This record gives sequence, structure tokens and C-alpha cells, in this order.
Amino acid sequence: MNLININWDSQADRLRGADIDNAAGTRDHDIESQGYSAVCIGFFDGCHVGHRALINTLLYAAAEANLSPCILTFDRLPPHNNAVSTYEDSVPGSDMGRKVRERRMHEGGTFLLQSAADRYRHLTDCGADRVYVQQFSTEFSRLSPEDYLEKVLYRDLRVRLIVVGYDFRFGADSAGRVAHLQRWGEELGVRVIVIPPVRINGATVHSSLIRQALLAGHIEEVNRYLGHHFSIRGEVIRGSARGRTTGHPTANILCPPEQIWPPFGVYVTLTEVDGRYYPSISNFGVRPTVDDPTTEPILESLIFDRELDLYGKEITVHLLSFIRPEERFESYMTMVAQIYQDIEHAEAYLRNTDTALPCYSAAGTEVRVIRAERFNTVSLYWEFYFRKTENLCSAVPVIARILTAASKAYPTKPLLAARLADLYGATWTADAGSFGDLGRLVFHASAVGHVDAGINPIDELLELVLACLTEPLTDESGHFDAALVASEINNQLDLLKAVEDNPHSWAGRRFIDNLTVGHTAHGLSSRGNSEQLQTLTPAELSEIWHELLHKAPLRVRWIGRIRPAGIDRTIEALQELRPYRSHRAEERGDAETDAAPMPVPGRLPSPMPLSPLEPVVEERQAQQSSLRLAYKLPYSYVSPERHVLTLLNAMLGGGADSMLFAKIREELGLAYSVRSELNHGLGVLTVSAAVHPGSEDVAEAAINETIARLAAGDFSASLFNNMRKQLYNSLISLRDSLSGTLSYDVAACLSRQSESPADLAAKIRQIQPHEIAETAAGLVPILSYRLQPNRE
Repeated sequence: MNLININWDSQADRLRGADIDNAAGTRDHDIESQGYSAVCIGFFDGCHVGHRALINTLLYAAAEANLSPCILTFDRLPPHNNAVSTYEDSVPGSDMGRKVRERRMHEGGTFLLQSAADRYRHLTDCGADRVYVQQFSTEFSRLSPEDYLEKVLYRDLRVRLIVVGYDFRFGADSAGRVAHLQRWGEELGVRVIVIPPVRINGATVHSSLIRQALLAGHIEEVNRYLGHHFSIRGEVIRGSARGRTTGHPTANILCPPEQIWPPFGVYVTLTEVDGRYYPSISNFGVRPTVDDPTTEPILESLIFDRELDLYGKEITVHLLSFIRPEERFESYMTMVAQIYQDIEHAEAYLRNTDTALPCYSAAGTEVRVIRAERFNTVSLYWEFYFRKTENLCSAVPVIARILTAASKAYPTKPLLAARLADLYGATWTADAGSFGDLGRLVFHASAVGHVDAGINPIDELLELVLACLTEPLTDESGHFDAALVASEINNQLDLLKAVEDNPHSWAGRRFIDNLTVGHTAHGLSSRGNSEQLQTLTPAELSEIWHELLHKAPLRVRWIGRIRPAGIDRTIEALQELRPYRSHRAEERGDAETDAAPMPVPGRLPSPMPLSPLEPVVEERQAQQSSLRLAYKLPYSYVSPERHVLTLLNAMLGGGADSMLFAKIREELGLAYSVRSELNHGLGVLTVSAAVHPGSEDVAEAAINETIARLAAGDFSASLFNNMRKQLYNSLISLRDSLSGTLSYDVAACLSRQSESPADLAAKIRQIQPHEIAETAAGLVPILSYRLQPNRE
């Protein structure tokens, strides 16, 4: 029974370094049979945040146009993309390091942010149907811009949509420019989307900027630009084994020959082994203290508190922060003392970073940790994803109720509640939600992290959570207890009845029904529907939960003052539920997994096609009219410009200081309440107002007039500046709230955005009034819905 449907048809075409398909001269029969394609083009060195904006836009736009998304890259750096050609004298590191670097330069070494294998790995994990790697041969390099467009793109790849960066160049001698591409697209009916520069703190992100930042030792800056950690992957080789004699065994790898070297020195790192990310320190350099005769730099990683047999294994070392340059010590004892200091430095860094760090990653399963030592509370979240169907949307909220109401060990609600109270007031809750056509089931456990010596409620709560999820209350056949199922279905039906009895809530439901007509999955309520709920059986609910637990994409988060033992126990439990499958096993095809892949923005949640709909007027018994308006957003939820929408919404109807509140409620007195909201899952901005009966036409006209004022730039400087400041302050203060930190990370993962709250706050601060006006001008009216009191 295939209940969890996430997959898209991309597995057969994954490239893992060796399999290189030329785009030129080969008609793709699969694309020809499936229809036309959309493509983004680039070398994608580093797969940084600018590249992600390109690829996310491709996936979203291709889904809107029903085209097959493809990525076209090259097997070597095109000539106009110059890699770093020199090393700065200010680069931190030893003199020996500079001499080795000079030798590498003399030998003509290339300097890329990733090895070819890692670049292909990143690209094939982005969610495209296929990745083409064009061999940049002499013949190919001589193609004119016209031949490149017409023969390679239009004829061979059947491209009907192209996404490129603002500085895209193509054809012989890089003669083709964006303007040339746009003219060609207009002539042949090919849509061309040009992605503007992606900036972080005012700097335009591009690969050469990242290389220079890396050479300067600014690792945290590099990682912000990349949107992921700079890493080096390799097979562990045997070293001198001196580390074992001093009690500090290391795993040693060589840097791939084409990859740029970070400065010689010691780093805070995460060492990835078989899906696990272990805290570590790593030294990259030539080890001058041990008098090693080699001048080939080695990356040595020391994993904290563990001794693993890693010889022959492939590991990846992720660099988080630069600690110090590589040094030559007078003795081993001096070196060992410094290693202890480096470990203390790294542990302090990891304890105090607010950044979400990976702990575990396997097919369809992730564990992330956000350490916040300033809080004594610890929270644990299990977030399952699924593609929405009518059956799942009704079953999931009932399952959430069942698993948080009782368990095999605590078979009644009072017993489970008493156990939670014993754990110093711990909580255990669940909720069903959605984002467009993506459904979510979220479990949340929270407890104080530490009380007295030897008392750690969060450890006991973790065991309780695992028991509730894996050993629920069942009957002799292994299905959920029938009495509990019946009780929780009735509770869910009561909730739906309460929504139906509330005119304002009912208007919101009917508004979504009318807005999503023809797009059922997007419009399905995460609360379910009464008819479907009454058909659910204990056997069906048990089977759905088994599928979710073992096969649905799952993201687990730890937030707060976290003990390593809790993370280890979580990963151990996950590995029992869903065995690890390595990239190498995927490449060889010698292992199978039933786990669905993580949702990829642009594909899931998928865009909902929107076009203007006829106005809808309905009636029921009510005291007020409920007016709801929907406007199509000019930017998608994956767009780099989405932060402008956030400020626009705050100015329009985000609170008591907004333009709509001032106009509709205060000046005209037409409504009891009015507000605007962004619904990125449906791609709309909505305005809702509780309007005096008979004032609906005047209120709707006033709302549209207010949006027109925004589009004309007719708003006060004080409103703009105050709202911008409020948004900035709210983002900066997120670190003071565990729930705020969690919400931000959830949204960032769903939209594949990697910027920190501080970086987003900086982008908010840089928004100019004309950007608000231009964005407001792009809002397109889609639906007017009214629920009015009965005339009788």
C-alpha cells in the first residue's frame, strides 16, 4: 500500500561523477516522449546561494508550466570564469604553507570550491529530473551563440523555458549575453527568466568572492555565501599513527586535486561518517611538528570522545570556523597541550552557536540540532512530511491525537499526564498542518534539561516519546485500540463542528475551497473532513502510521541545552526504524530503501496555477459579513525577493499601524477587524475583514484603493521606516525565543533558504520604498469572496 507519495522521476538519471552525458548532438528521447523541458545553465562551482536561487526558480517555474526541469553544467570551468589565480600574502597559515601553495600554482593547479564528484552530488540532489554535464571540448567551445541556442537548447533538449543568472554568457568567445538570449526567446516563444544578483550584507555572491573569502580564512563568511558548509571529502588513509600514541587518533584524507585549499591551520569541524556528523577539530597542512617529509597537505580530523575505525572509509569534513594557523611546536607535549586548548575552543563554539547543525542524514531522514545554552529548556520535534490526499488529511490529525493521548505503558490519558507531570511539567503534543499540497505531522516534546546532579528530565522524556511513537496502545491484532480511536475521531469531529458553527472560521474555509477549486490537494484542510473521518478504522489508521513512521520524510530537531547522549539515542532509534543507506550504495544500486526523499521546494510544495476567478457571494446566519480577497504574489516562496513581500504585508495589513487598519477601520469605520496575510503555500496575499452588513462594496473598493496607493508609492516615510524597523527587531530578537528559532528553521527548510535571521534582518533593512511600490504593482486580484448574513 503506497500511502506516502513524494517521489519524482529523477532517480534513473542521477550522476555520480563518472556518468557524463553531453547535451550537444544527442536528442533526448525521454524528454521527447514526455514533452518539453525547462533548463538552468551554469558551472555551479560551490553550489552557493546564488546557484540555489537559480535552481529553485527553475523547479518552481517548470512545475507551473508543466515542463521537465533539467540542469545543464560543464565538465570543466569555461574560460571566462576565472578561478583564483593568486594567493594573498595576508592568508593565515605557516610559511611552509605558502611555499607549498606556490609550488601548486607553478604546477598549474586549479582552484575550485568543490571536486567534480561533489558538485554533481549537489546538483543531482536539487530535485531536477536530470542533470546534463556537457564536455567543454574545442568543438563545443567554437559553437556560435546562435548555434548553441538553436541546436543544443531548442532542438536537442527541447527547451521552452530557460533560467539564467544576470551575468550569463554563452557561445564562442562568450559572445552571447542575456539580452541576446531574451531576444531569441521572444522570437521562438521560449520564456527566459533572469535571476538578479543575490546579496548578503551588500556583497553580491559569486564563486570568486567565496574563493577569496576562503583564502582569507573567513570560513563562517564562506559558509554564509555557500548556504552550506565548505567541505572536503576523501577516503581515510593511513598516517604515522602518532596520534594514537598521544591519545588523539585522527582520520586523515587528502584534498581532491582540483579543489581549492583552505588556509593551513586548525578548524572547528563536523566529520561526516556514514550519515553521522561528529563534532571534531581538524588540521589542514603539512604537519611541521612531526617532521613529515611530504609536502602534500593532509586534512587530519580528531573526533571528540570517540575512537572509530575509519581506514578505507569515505568521510566528509565540514569546516565551521577557523581557530588558528598551523604551527611548529618545540615538543610533542607542547603540541598536545595546544590540542586540548583547541578542543575547548571548539566545544565552546559549538555550545554557543545559534545555527542549526546537522547530526544525521540518511535517505529521507535528518536530525538537526540548534544549541542554545542560555536556556535550560530543551525541545524535541519530529516532523513528518507527506503529499496531501483526502484520506491522509483526515487520518493524520486523528493519529496525532492517539499517539499523544496514551501508550502501551500508559494506557489512559490521566496516566500519561501524570507521568509528564512527574518529569517536572514536561509536555508532549502533536499537530497536523500543511504548506500548499505538502502535509505535515509534527510532534513536540519539551522539558527542563537539567534539575540537580544526576537528574535530567529530558532524557526520560525522550524514552517516553520513543515509546509513544513505537509502542502505542493497541489491541491483540496490533491495531490501535478501538475505544481510543473512536474517542479521538469524535474529538476531531467536535473541532470541525466548532469551525462550522463560527461564521468567521467557516468563511475562511469556504474562501480556500473556492480559491483552490480544481486543485484539490492544495485546498485540503489539515483538520480533515467529517465524512472521511467517520470512515476511518483502527486497522487503516495503524497502517498509515506504520507507513509514516518508517517511510515518510522525517526531520528531527533538538533545540536548547542539549546533551550528546540524547542525540546519540535519537539516532540509534532512527537507525532501527529506517536503516542507513549511503551515497555509495545508491551509486552501486546494491541497496534498496523504501524511505521517500525529502521534499524539494518547487516540486513539493508545488505551485498552484492561479488565474482570476468569478466573485463568490454566500449567505448564512451571522452578525457580520466576512470579506476575503486573494491576490497572486509576484514572487514565489523560493524567490530571493520574498523578504520584500514580508515588509509589504506588514505595511498593508499586518497590524494596528497598517494602512488597511487606518483606512478601513479607523477612517471609514467599515469593519470590526481587517488584516492581510501571506499564504506562500498557495502563492497569494489575502485580506480578510469582518465588515458591517451593507458595506461590502465600499470596503472592497477601499482595500483595492489602498493596494493601488502602495503600488504608486503613496505611503508615508514614517510608516515605511517604522515597519521596517519592527521587522528588523523581531528577526534580531528571534534568538531569545526557542519557539521563534524553531519556526524560522522550519520555514527555512521548506523554502530551502539558508540565510540566518541576522542576514535576513540585514536584507530587510536594505529594502527601499520603490521596491515596495514595484512589488505591490505586481499583485494580481484573483478572488473576491463574501459570506453575508441571511437576508431573511
